[in-house]
Amino acid sequence: MITDFFDTEIQVLRKTQTESGGVVKNSFTPQATAQGKNTVIGSREAEENSRRGFVTTHRTYMAVVDVKNGDKFLINGEEFEVKDVRNPMGLNKFLQVDSELKS
Repeated sequence: MITDFFDTEIQVLRKTQTESGGVVKNSFTPQATAQGKNTVIGSREAEENSRRGFVTTHRTYMAVVDVKNGDKFLINGEEFEVKDVRNPMGLNKFLQVDSELKS
């Protein structure tokens, strides 16, 4: 089965807001950890805040955990922004997650 090829630890981070003295601070806190397999499926050049860089799109196959659009992955020290989460055929055997890495 595909889960036999999951060889990478993936930490799921979820955005949280805290308020202190009227100042709202956004941060990402650990939500779950799972095993998976991460692969590159595309790349493009992008400009953000007058800075040129590359955005690579990745597809991750991973164990079923609580992950949703807007979360982040931490894989080998790199942060990926989750764009799309799918549960193939609704079988709850594994998740297919598309994400982006900006460099």
